[in-house]
Amino acid sequence: MIKNTLIVLLLLTITSNGMKAQSYMQDKPKTKHALRKEKNNCRPYYIGISTGLNNMSGLLGIDIDYVLSNNTTAGAHIGLGTWGVKMGAGAKYYRRECHTGWAYGMGMSYAGGNRNQIIELETTTGRKNVSLNLLPQAGVQLEILRFFPIGNKGHRFWAELGWNQRFTRKVYAVLDGQTLSLRANRTINFLCPGGLVIAGGYSMGIGGNKRKH
Repeated sequence: MIKNTLIVLLLLTITSNGMKAQSYMQDKPKTKHALRKEKNNCRPYYIGISTGLNNMSGLLGIDIDYVLSNNTTAGAHIGLGTWGVKMGAGAKYYRRECHTGWAYGMGMSYAGGNRNQIIELETTTGRKNVSLNLLPQAGVQLEILRFFPIGNKGHRFWAELGWNQRFTRKVYAVLDGQTLSLRANRTINFLCPGGLVIAGGYSMGIGGNKRKH
């Protein structure tokens, strides 16, 4: 009788502890990131503005991102820069779901250039107005980004650091036969797209919940 009673008590103790453990797992507080994820709902689209040095959409442009999954987006960019209309396309991978926190990106950029420009530059015979074409430029871009969520609608501020490798060689063509000085040549090459990328912007989440993948 005593043996049976001890067995029953032991079973009740194990069952009670199991229920407590299960209750603890169910009631475990959610992390801030989990709560943020529920709030912003992984918006299916993001649209915003950006600026920066060698920014994909120029000195001032528009950026649109389409969500491929909870951790990836594909983007299109267009704006104005030192080299005329600039556009680009690329993809990003986010370490957190719902497109916040750190992200890695890569893509291609294209700047259309400007034709028949009259610019005062230093030449080998003194400072003069020079007629030239700023030639189209294309490059491959690698970047690291940090997204900071704003509110609970999927809006974000972001900052970016990266490198744009230009693969077009000729930067400009002088139309009036003058020869630029070394300093003027360096100035134009500096303004030409390519090199260190420092950019930032703001994007708004648009649309309802994105289907989970």
